Amino acid sequence: MYEEGVRDAQRVVYAGLAAFTVNADKTQVDGFELDALTDLTSWLQAGLDYAYTDARYTDGSTHFTQVDTITGAIDNRTAILGPYGDAPRNTGSLYLRVAHELPNSLGQLVVRQDLYSQSYLYYTNLAESVNVPPNGIGPLDPNTKIGGYTLLNARVEWNSISGSRVHVAAYVRNVLNKQYEVGGLGLGAVVGVDSVILGTPRRAGLEVGLKF
Repeated sequence: MYEEGVRDAQRVVYAGLAAFTVNADKTQVDGFELDALTDLTSWLQAGLDYAYTDARYTDGSTHFTQVDTITGAIDNRTAILGPYGDAPRNTGSLYLRVAHELPNSLGQLVVRQDLYSQSYLYYTNLAESVNVPPNGIGPLDPNTKIGGYTLLNARVEWNSISGSRVHVAAYVRNVLNKQYEVGGLGLGAVVGVDSVILGTPRRAGLEVGLKF
């Protein structure tokens, strides 16, 4: 378990016609991580990795100055940030691993499948943020929430081939070729456009390795 409180946490905010590095007055991040592993049989293993993160602004007030490039007028602004960006509350993976010793000292065959999952997140700190008076405008960038996703991965290994130090493995990431989003660039408060970053589509590969 962990608990972290930060004063004057730096954040990059896109607002008006520029990007600003600002300090949020107070942030709080609490959570815990869990790793579990069990041998169900001599050949079957199951594992779990899980992380819970409660990240939030306990005081999201921030202050920055804008300068009008035409008139030179200085505008001291105050905004309230939130929710906390790039911090999914739940992430984790569950896997099953089957291992079998091949006859005649041919080596070991291993098959592993795992599920990775994470909950939704905001890719900016402006989804519910507001400009406080005299502007009174908000939220500044409301459409910057992306959904959670779950991915299935698979891997097959042939280890210690014929008693040697050579191994080969084949794997597939994102077996179901799921389309998902992993982040984005929030320029809604600048030019009215938000862009998301797509995750990696189905990918297969082959490994050949040598243990020294």
